[in-house]
Amino acid sequence: MKYTTKLKIKITLAISFFLVWVVIIGFSQYYREIEKIDKDCNEKLLTAAQLARHIVGDDFHNQIKSGKVVSEREDMKNILALSNFAQEAHVKYIYTIILDANDTLRFTSSSALEKELLTGEKLTRYFDSYEYYPKMITALESGNIVYDLDNDTDEWGSFRSIFVPYTTKSGMRYLMGVDIDNKAMEVRARETIISEAIKSIVLFFALLPLLLLYRAHFYKTNRRLRLLVDKATHQLRYMNKNLERLVDEKSAQILSQALIDPLTELPNRMQLQQDLMIDGFKGIAIVNIDDFKEVNDFFGIAIGDKILREFAKELQSFRLKVYRLNGDEFVIFKAVTDEGDQIEADFRSMVQALHEKVYIIDGETLNLNVTVGIAIGQKDLLGQADIALHLAKQTEQSIVVYKKEYSTEQKAKHYLSLSQAIRQALLSSRIICYYQPIVEAASGKIKKYETLVRMVMEDGTILLPGDFLMVAQKTKLYTEITKEVIRQACETFRLRPEGFSVNLSARDILSSDTVDFILDTIRRTDTANRIVFEILESEGIENYKEVSLFIQKMQNEGAKIAIDDFGSGYSSFENILMLNVDYIKIDGSLIRNIDHEQRHAIVVQTIIEFSQKIGAKTIAEFVSSEPIADKVKELGIDYSQGYFFGKPEPLPAYKT
Repeated sequence: MKYTTKLKIKITLAISFFLVWVVIIGFSQYYREIEKIDKDCNEKLLTAAQLARHIVGDDFHNQIKSGKVVSEREDMKNILALSNFAQEAHVKYIYTIILDANDTLRFTSSSALEKELLTGEKLTRYFDSYEYYPKMITALESGNIVYDLDNDTDEWGSFRSIFVPYTTKSGMRYLMGVDIDNKAMEVRARETIISEAIKSIVLFFALLPLLLLYRAHFYKTNRRLRLLVDKATHQLRYMNKNLERLVDEKSAQILSQALIDPLTELPNRMQLQQDLMIDGFKGIAIVNIDDFKEVNDFFGIAIGDKILREFAKELQSFRLKVYRLNGDEFVIFKAVTDEGDQIEADFRSMVQALHEKVYIIDGETLNLNVTVGIAIGQKDLLGQADIALHLAKQTEQSIVVYKKEYSTEQKAKHYLSLSQAIRQALLSSRIICYYQPIVEAASGKIKKYETLVRMVMEDGTILLPGDFLMVAQKTKLYTEITKEVIRQACETFRLRPEGFSVNLSARDILSSDTVDFILDTIRRTDTANRIVFEILESEGIENYKEVSLFIQKMQNEGAKIAIDDFGSGYSSFENILMLNVDYIKIDGSLIRNIDHEQRHAIVVQTIIEFSQKIGAKTIAEFVSSEPIADKVKELGIDYSQGYFFGKPEPLPAYKT
């Protein structure tokens, strides 16, 4: 009896000890798994940041430092490239950030989620600002990698992040940031808790009967349990080793996928950038398929993708290394002995063969034309080939080889400086409106004003539109200028009786955001029945459906439409007939010499007769003298505008 009691006590103690031991093992394994998750997460962040540098990295930021203006098209290319890589790398966001001259954090590129790409909401674009964030500042200023493990939350969510600073050869410092969603980390942690709890419970209940069966001797039972635990530990180590192998294989697979274009299976831009780092002379050609968007629109995306794959195989048939740069652009890489290599002749033969290649689509034949930009040398070949490609398109040549004189570095610096000045002018209310009178030709009385934008520099210099609008058009600033002009003009004339006109570009008309702003402003200021929107014929008519819809919307509000600069270059009466316009402004090239050029008078007379037949009023521009004003009146033009009646100048917000 006494022995039985002692045995029961021993067994109870053994079971209690085993239970505590199982719990300790479970917690220990749980914390080891959590540490492994943290380590894997940090390694994933660092790997993604290092690989992303090959997508948007030193070359891109060197170009920014040199003053290059990043177009919306190039910005969207970077967004799509980073978004694809972020998806492959299983991270939430990848982005690059710089610190501008005003110590403001600015995005130079960023990935986006599919929803953000579709809706445009929370979509980060080039040079968007980010709130002051000390850890980013620390990384940029110290040059050291900074991990952000505080799980801070911003408008995009709660993330674990890494900030890796890089410095280009030109001395520009930028930050490569990578975010992992904390929700994913929490899910993995919960899964680990549940897994370890289940393991502990299963282990306990699996081994507990063994204790009860081996009552004869506690130490013997304990020894066997230790053997089982050692075996289980060995199996766990074996499983962990296999898991590490699988992780390594998956990482290698992701790295390989990051260097291959999935559609054509050609090396991609990242691989090209790595290959271009090889020393020595090289030659590359950017091959762009002309008007490929029309192929997609006509045949559909699926057929378009099929053609791209066939085109890629055709390029490979030349037995040179071929890359897919993006969309309908490919790169051919050729090693050359020196700058005198006959690479241009070789590429011209290739282009001829590409033009002769016939593609069969549902029994129909299709030929593709290409435009090629070539660069030969050792450094910056991709940028140089891109400049050559753009020049080839502008001059309608099949092939252009880059030359040093094509460099736009100085122009880019000017653009960057001026774009910064425009941005500051918008922030400082130095974008202002001048107004030039438009008089009734018969009476000479002022009936309307044309709104003309000006920019006041910090030193008081006033810039005309031609000095800054072309630069603004290459950035988001152009839309902001349009909105500021609309706002100022409507506020000026809300308490004045005259009519007034505002110039709009095709870009303004095609922007739903700008159109909504216009509608809201003319309704709020009650100026819809006095405003005239002037549309430049050469810009807008080619987008007939969109322009027609815009005209209808504005005329429903009571606004009027004018076609500006009619008669400059090639003008089409057919274009005007397609649109229900209220005014036709006759270009100054026909008016300035109308008092002594009979041929100009004949052309103007034809425009007047045409306008009268369609019920539109006419306005003569550049009326600079009394003889011209008299001739305009004699011909029967309805309104006159020019220095003879008044120069552009500011107006008070009410008529005195």
